[in-house]
Amino acid sequence: MNKLFFILFIIFMAANFKISAQNATAEKWTVTLDAGHGGHDPGALGKRSQEKNIVLDIVLRVGKYLENHNDIKVVYTRKTDVFLKLSARTNIANKAKSDLFISVHCNASKNTTPSGTEVFVMGLDRSETNLEVAMQENSVALLEENYEENYGGINPNSAEAYIAFSMYQNMYLDRSLSFAQKVMKQMNSLVGLKDRGTKQGPFFVISHTTMPSVLIEAGFISNYSDETVLMSESGKENIAYAIYKAIIAYKNETTYSSDNIVDIKKASNNQVSSQVNNETNKDNNTNSNEVIFKIQFASFKTEIPLSDKRFKDIKKVSCTKINGFFKYFCGGTNSYKEISDYLAEIQKKGYKDAFIVAYVGGKQTSIKEARKLINE
Repeated sequence: MNKLFFILFIIFMAANFKISAQNATAEKWTVTLDAGHGGHDPGALGKRSQEKNIVLDIVLRVGKYLENHNDIKVVYTRKTDVFLKLSARTNIANKAKSDLFISVHCNASKNTTPSGTEVFVMGLDRSETNLEVAMQENSVALLEENYEENYGGINPNSAEAYIAFSMYQNMYLDRSLSFAQKVMKQMNSLVGLKDRGTKQGPFFVISHTTMPSVLIEAGFISNYSDETVLMSESGKENIAYAIYKAIIAYKNETTYSSDNIVDIKKASNNQVSSQVNNETNKDNNTNSNEVIFKIQFASFKTEIPLSDKRFKDIKKVSCTKINGFFKYFCGGTNSYKEISDYLAEIQKKGYKDAFIVAYVGGKQTSIKEARKLINE
């Protein structure tokens, strides 16, 4: 009888073990995507855009890529334009038992010169610049009722108060840094904005997560060139794809899996590429001795559609890809005086670094040589 009970017990335990193993296998690797700000909190403001809209667009694109993987569960803190407390964002990730938390933002500065991408992990780097970024992102807590109770009495505007964050040293720091470095590597490869590095900062939104966590500042919305990339379809697609590739690389590394990367969506760039080719062909088909003056007013690593509304008040916009950069031109006349007058208009529109270029028979030449040919 004892032997019978023992056999039944072994069978019961084996069955339970099998069920538990199946449940464990069925659990998906989970990533929580957080689009910063939202609702009555616009986040940082550029001259032409709001942070909350850009980051939501990027996050949704990242999620679309991840949803191609059956073994990955994607959790969003928000999918629409709504306001969420910083603590609520953390709670969503913790409740989902996420394996990774990513909060996406745009940076800003009173000075319009700073540019580039940086990725933060939770920490107490005392640099003034890093603290300023953290205080800027944490200031949204002031929009919450009883924010003191949610964040341990810390005043987001008090630099001294951040000393209290020393108790929140992230036990996942090494893995957070590993993922942050992967994001930075992909951003450099696919987006090409200035590399400002991976850093530590006392951010509320990643201070109480129970998994590796990062806060990505995709670019400076206060910088005209960065903002242009952040607003463009191809720019947002490339940023999203960079984050996605970093996620898969991190997952493969930490779970010893081998998920394949899905291809980047090309639709957002096809229109631009054809336009660039068309404009280049027009220049190449110019009469052999015809002199044309244009204005180069912008140069980007990422393609911007010629139909973009930002170009609607600029005459004869064209684009040529040169050495990996998309250079944008406007105007197009054989009169040097006419192009000089138009240059003044373009510079008044904010393109202060714009300059005149000259072509003879579709090939670029010096302005002096071109003027000599037309006796002007």
